[in-house]
Amino acid sequence: MKNRPRFALWLASVLVGVLALSRPGLAAVDDFERWYAVELGGNRVGWMHQKQATVGDLVTSSSRMEFAFNRDQAGAKISVSGSFVETKAGKPVSMSS
Repeated sequence: MKNRPRFALWLASVLVGVLALSRPGLAAVDDFERWYAVELGGNRVGWMHQKQATVGDLVTSSSRMEFAFNRDQAGAKISVSGSFVETKAGKPVSMSS
């Protein structure tokens, strides 16, 4: 499994991207909902969903990613999700992952 360090680096970069997009300073002002295909080596292996919703003075940014892949005869399914709630002024209220 000499590709394991490369996969770990790829996974870490995906997770950093998901967290960066859900940060309050980088989030769009308007609410949104976006879907993405997750690819590995040119093959679709999963999906990612991002959403931002405003209710009253609270803005909730959330993301969920699921993907699956096979290595030799062993397979793995990975799911990553997180949510960040803040006020419209940017004050953090809660975070979960």
